[in-house]
Amino acid sequence: MIPPIETVHVEVPSEHGAYGSKGIGEPCAVPGAAAVGNAIRALTGVRMNQIPMRPEVVAKRLWEANGK
Repeated sequence: MIPPIETVHVEVPSEHGAYGSKGIGEPCAVPGAAAVGNAIRALTGVRMNQIPMRPEVVAKRLWEANGK
C-alpha cells in the first residue's frame, strides 16, 4: 500500500534561463518501444531487442528463428 503523498511546488527562478525558466528534461520514451517489442513477441514468438523494429527486420528475425 502506498502512503498518501503530498506534492509541494517550489518556485525558485533560475539565474541561467530566460525569465528565470528552467528545463525539465526529456520524458522517457522507452515504454513505447517495449510495448511494440512485446506485441511482436506475442504475435510471432520472436523477441525484438533493438530498434527500429521495421517489417524487414522482423521478417529477418523470423527467418533466423526458423532456421532458414
